[in-house]
Amino acid sequence: MTFDATTPWPPIPDAVRSPMAGWSAWYEGTPEALATYYAFGYGSAQSRPRVRPSQFAGGIVGALARFWWGQPQTSGQPAKGLHVPLAADIASASADMLFSEELGLDFGKTPEAASKRLLEVLDANSWQALLPEASEVQAALGGVYLRAGWDTSIADHPLLSVVHADHAVPEFRFDRLSAVTLWEVLRQDGQEVWRHLERHEPGRIIHEVRQGSLNTLGRPIPLTEFPETADIKLDGDNFIETGAKGLAVEYVPNVRPSRRWRNEPAGRSLGRADIDGTEPLLDALDETWTSLLRDVRHGKSRIIAASSMLTNQGVGQGATVDLDREVFESVTFSQGENAKLGDLISAQQFSIRVDEHLRTCAGLMGSIVRGAGYSGQSFGLDTDVAKTATEVSSVRDRTRQTREKKTRYWTAALERFLPTIGEIDKHVFGKGGRVEVDVDFPADATTSLETTARSLQMLRAARAISTETAVALAQPGWSEDQVAEEVARILAEESASVVNVVDPFTPDQGTSLRMPEAQAAKLEQP
Repeated sequence: MTFDATTPWPPIPDAVRSPMAGWSAWYEGTPEALATYYAFGYGSAQSRPRVRPSQFAGGIVGALARFWWGQPQTSGQPAKGLHVPLAADIASASADMLFSEELGLDFGKTPEAASKRLLEVLDANSWQALLPEASEVQAALGGVYLRAGWDTSIADHPLLSVVHADHAVPEFRFDRLSAVTLWEVLRQDGQEVWRHLERHEPGRIIHEVRQGSLNTLGRPIPLTEFPETADIKLDGDNFIETGAKGLAVEYVPNVRPSRRWRNEPAGRSLGRADIDGTEPLLDALDETWTSLLRDVRHGKSRIIAASSMLTNQGVGQGATVDLDREVFESVTFSQGENAKLGDLISAQQFSIRVDEHLRTCAGLMGSIVRGAGYSGQSFGLDTDVAKTATEVSSVRDRTRQTREKKTRYWTAALERFLPTIGEIDKHVFGKGGRVEVDVDFPADATTSLETTARSLQMLRAARAISTETAVALAQPGWSEDQVAEEVARILAEESASVVNVVDPFTPDQGTSLRMPEAQAAKLEQP
């Protein structure tokens, strides 16, 4: 893909760009971001279209043209809108579900020096902290990019970073990333924008700075005009060789297929966000929560008094009513001689519909969480404690299945990305080298120790599992050597708990029986 000065930027169809911008607004979670997106659409503030007339229309046309967040603000009304950050919570929970524990890496027959060097590089990049960050963005925007680069003035090893899906223009072949252009805004001055483009192709990275407008890419200018790009040393006219066979960037989709983009070539290979399809429910949740807080605001008690009950405080001082006053002097009521004091002073307090609102919120949250692929119990929404262990496990299955689905994408991506890091390290720093690595995700943390122990106990009682297999299932993160050592300890303890007892029926033959210590102790009792 080549870009000229008139290329619209970013060169992504509206059918793909608009939903991703919506997911970004929900992930950001500020009322300003949500109101701006649903009222004006995506893009910079200067390039947003004006409010559509259909937003003010009633009936079906108006309902389709706007969400609650996009309703026009009536003049004279206070700013509305409270946001429940459930979309961000779902993205964070996804990251915790995948990377709450460290990954296992098996280097197989890779030379020890190369594997050791790669581990050093990963540790220097805070690898185990970088992955949850990438996973949260992945769940929020439908995918994430892992990038390997270097800067010899900062570190003597490759540097790893996370690039968000809405700052990349990808190219796919057979659902595999074949090239990608990463971009960021260096400076903006009114309608003028300067962008840094970093295009990744197999074996090389192309760098450009473009001066354009809010909606077009513009002409190329020298890298040296910006401090962010001035130190980039190019091997050719505008590129750097990486020494890797493939790309220095790997794309990790969140979940496929992308339902709304299945007929859109530019988005077919992208992943979908966890909240894809639940945006109307998220919008309704914020509307309900705002309605509850409006009830609280309206529920404040107010005293309404007739003007004839007020005491004039003097010129410019206004008038007040003393509610603690016990005796009021005779006054002429505008309501007539028969008017009562209660007709002149009244209290007003609206009811606060707490239960109705909270039940509605709970129902919406449950639907949103299930639509995102998780069980309500994973978010504390299921308070029914009168369930059996089997029922609880069944409820958690949805979360477990979603986790397994995501780990497959991560495993494939990391097993391609980690060898690339070794190749770049060898080319730039003369250390390490290409490695062969198998990624092993730890066992699902949602499976309780009690459930695992009960299952193993039943299998052992039925003689359907060996000691070695039982240890491996109980400790899925252990290596084969650790499992073998634990099996040896278990067998040694079982052997020590068995004693020899002489058979009383054949004493002359010296036959002995092996009997557990506890049973032998019972025989010795009178």
